Amino acid sequence: ISVLNLKPSKCVIMPTSEPFENDTVSHIRNWLVSNIPEWHDFAIKPCGKYLGFQLGPQAGQCQWNEAIPKYISRAYEIGKTHAAVSITSHLYNTSAVSVLLYIAQFVGLPPNFGFTERKAMSALLHVATNAFTHNTFFNLPTAGGPKLQSPMAAALASRFRMAWHTRHL
Repeated sequence: ISVLNLKPSKCVIMPTSEPFENDTVSHIRNWLVSNIPEWHDFAIKPCGKYLGFQLGPQAGQCQWNEAIPKYISRAYEIGKTHAAVSITSHLYNTSAVSVLLYIAQFVGLPPNFGFTERKAMSALLHVATNAFTHNTFFNLPTAGGPKLQSPMAAALASRFRMAWHTRHL
């Protein structure tokens, strides 16, 4: 009806019944081969990405599977430059933290993210992971150090702003 051309590599079939098992996948695949052969190459997964967010019955389990490794990778790459701390902190705030904020404005970061955040900032500043407490990283400006943005604090602020604007429309 819509004359929409589907690109099989971008399509995901997400069964909404639980549990998601290999039998489910093979049953759906067999049905597709028999009834809609053009769709036989579609991925069949418990969740899939749409506009940057994971959707589907198991979306919560895979919501951060791409964003957090990308955040860590960017923080490590910035640290490897050995640039001045003023530059690395700016790059971290704009290039690494921003990777998480699009999703985090709607979905909370995982409960254990604080440790991940400390690892990223330790790599960025070339210090041992336990050299500073978690809060010390964000209090460095009081001692003349760089201002590092906390993804957890930024995510909470973003979700608060969204809730505030939604309530006051």
